[in-house]
Amino acid sequence: MTLIENLKKFIFAVAAVIVCCIVGISAWNKPATVSAATATRYLKSVETDAEGWSWNGFTLVANEQASRVWETGTYSASATGEYRYKGDYLEIYGYKGPEGGEISVEIDGVAIETLSLKASADTYKALLGSYETSYGWHTLKITSLTEGKWHSIDYIKIDIGKEAYCANYNLALVGNILCSVMHPTGGGNRDLNVVRNEKVYEVGVSGVGPLQYDSYNGSGRGYFYMGYTFTEELTFSRLVFQEGETWFDGGWFADGDVKVQVQTNSGWKDVTLVSPVNYPVSDTRADFGQNCEIYTFDFEPIAGKAIRLIGMSGGSSNFVSVAQIEVYSNRDALTLHGGYDYKNAVVFEPQIKPVDEDPGQSSSSSQPSSETQSAEKSSAQSAASQTPAEQGGCNGTAGAAALSSLFCLAAATAFIKRKNTPDKE
Repeated sequence: MTLIENLKKFIFAVAAVIVCCIVGISAWNKPATVSAATATRYLKSVETDAEGWSWNGFTLVANEQASRVWETGTYSASATGEYRYKGDYLEIYGYKGPEGGEISVEIDGVAIETLSLKASADTYKALLGSYETSYGWHTLKITSLTEGKWHSIDYIKIDIGKEAYCANYNLALVGNILCSVMHPTGGGNRDLNVVRNEKVYEVGVSGVGPLQYDSYNGSGRGYFYMGYTFTEELTFSRLVFQEGETWFDGGWFADGDVKVQVQTNSGWKDVTLVSPVNYPVSDTRADFGQNCEIYTFDFEPIAGKAIRLIGMSGGSSNFVSVAQIEVYSNRDALTLHGGYDYKNAVVFEPQIKPVDEDPGQSSSSSQPSSETQSAEKSSAQSAASQTPAEQGGCNGTAGAAALSSLFCLAAATAFIKRKNTPDKE
């Protein structure tokens, strides 16, 4: 080969090395991200009649189709509603239908978009829009735009963050239903979500069976379980079970055979109760007191990705009736029958420190400041944007790119060494 040909090949090899290195470095410096589809959001619903809203020109209207039987709406243009919140994600829910007008959405004084509420058929509790922001305090403003058309907001959902949510609220609302009888055939409600709709039933009430879930499916005696699964590991310390309406032939757990289990890395594990539950040890209706009795299972903190109530189905028809199943990380959080009111102002800070994941340590009542929580979240966001090298690790993309660069470099080196060896004639 001529000197010019060798020089061309040498330049090509060097160029290849440079390109591979650039690609590798680019991938290496790419921030580690979590897909929005798999990210866990801790969404707290805020009804439009809850504390914190400021309405001007809107009216609270009764509507059986709304989430809590109330919605806030107007037929006038230029009516406004404002809500200040802390978080990084927001969803707006309301009415869409033939009478729908248009609303504008602003966050922190910046116009985000105009939403049309017009649709071919009436739809309630419809998702109208969702918005991501930086984490911190923000002000949402909604303005009606169309005179003579209906503008209605039912509620909003705010991602208040894992720490604040776990410290203060019912985890059932951020989980997925887990149940051994997904398709019951009895007279109860077929929608499994009724066990976490936060409806408060008075103890002793009758005639509510059709509103509640029951597990009857004619399969006979056997174990029944119901609870929730979660996308990430959480710590649990309390489960509140409100039994539904009971009948002569069932609606309870038989012979006191009922317990709470948490799915840990080593499988389902019975919790360790810290106080007696006093669930009736019987399989006779007369021993189960009034309808909708409440049983609270308090136990040592335990971490897992699922929690369930499990026991032998009772009565001659072998079924269990369920009004509500609440789950809490913190035993000091307000329960449905312990003072919780959806109209209360949302707690955006971890007012009650979540129970420690280490069962050997007790929970604390310390209250971190908003600056502390903001710093912690900023630190987490900063960590998520670090390169794998800064995090002390390596993701698959960066690792592959680095290996590719090294391979190209080795190949070029071998080529250069070969060219320094005289060609055979």
